[in-house]
Amino acid sequence: MSIVAYTNETYFVMQIEPIYTVSFIAINIYITYLFRKRFNPNSGCMAFGYFGAVIFCINLFCIFSWLFFTSSVEEVFTSFTSGDDYTAKVVSYTTEQHYDSDDGTYTDMHTPTVRFVTKEGIEVEKELDFSTSGLEVGDTYEVNYNKENDSVITKGFTMYIKLAGSFIFCFILTFLFVGQIQYIRNKSMDKFYHILQVVGFYFFIPFLMIGFDALLIYALFNGNEIPLAITLVLLFFILVLTLGIYGYIKSMYRKGLPKMRRTGPGRWSGGWED
Repeated sequence: MSIVAYTNETYFVMQIEPIYTVSFIAINIYITYLFRKRFNPNSGCMAFGYFGAVIFCINLFCIFSWLFFTSSVEEVFTSFTSGDDYTAKVVSYTTEQHYDSDDGTYTDMHTPTVRFVTKEGIEVEKELDFSTSGLEVGDTYEVNYNKENDSVITKGFTMYIKLAGSFIFCFILTFLFVGQIQYIRNKSMDKFYHILQVVGFYFFIPFLMIGFDALLIYALFNGNEIPLAITLVLLFFILVLTLGIYGYIKSMYRKGLPKMRRTGPGRWSGGWED
């Protein structure tokens, strides 16, 4: 089995030994067996297949989320500790059409190629590792260039979005992985649910709110020219979200952990009691 990744002009192929692939599948089958045994030993092959598919996806995506998260952390760390920062100008771009199945339209996504001159006077031209719908020749990006390995990291909003997104997926999938391990070990899930509520309400939700607010503030003050209408919209959402963060933290401090209530089959809601 091999996994092929593409970045800039280079292909990287990571070979996975067959023994690891077989072991991973075997472990997932065993986890599925234990899960079915606790959930309902009398369930049939369809249930086993459904449980197996869900467990396989959780475990596989959990592994890849950790790889993506560590790669994002390494990228941020590298941009601050090595290489040199430059302002790169877009000199060209490639375009791909992406189909939106919701409204049946196509959107042009542009991958920029930028050019900058290093402090040694060498002109460097690189394709960046993201695409955007709004792009023009002459636009500028802040990049970090490491001449030792000839790599470019796009700094700013894109880099932090990748870091935040990878952390969120890694956080959620890791909790799901730990939950399934607790379940198949026949452990009581009450403590796990309590920890999930505490971490979710005291950390995860505030993290999302504060992180999104910080990204809006960064988008407003990162130095790029923004139309007046967009500036007013950003200011409005920053104000509303900041007030929401204050109200949420104040309620958490005064009323404690929200109470979870079942509102229907498979449906839950949380809130504070009056």
